[in-house]
Amino acid sequence: MDILARPLLFANMACIWIYIVLWQGAHRFYIESFGTWVISPVIYTRLCPQDYKYGLLKALNSGPALGYLLCGIPVGMFAVACALGVVAYRRRSFPFALLACVIMSTIFVTYHSVKHMGMTLVMD
Repeated sequence: MDILARPLLFANMACIWIYIVLWQGAHRFYIESFGTWVISPVIYTRLCPQDYKYGLLKALNSGPALGYLLCGIPVGMFAVACALGVVAYRRRSFPFALLACVIMSTIFVTYHSVKHMGMTLVMD
């Protein structure tokens, strides 16, 4: 099974590259990524279960620190996914490769499907 670690990593990188370069375009991806990163607290509020939504909104309204922390989550997830990918590549470890790909795919699916949640970013 460990023989599949590197092909899985390469397939994940290829899919991300195809999405960025061929599907979205590098400039549009950059603008969209920055916009979704900036509105991370709003995204979490939309994804939050209804029972916890009021508490999250109240905490976000009370001070900017939580909003800054929430903006750091995707950056941290990206760093963890890259580190796991490097470890998986060096050790040929399929579990690490799978975890790295799941984390990276979660970032892309969540942050780049915001337009399907009824949110749009307009920049002039």
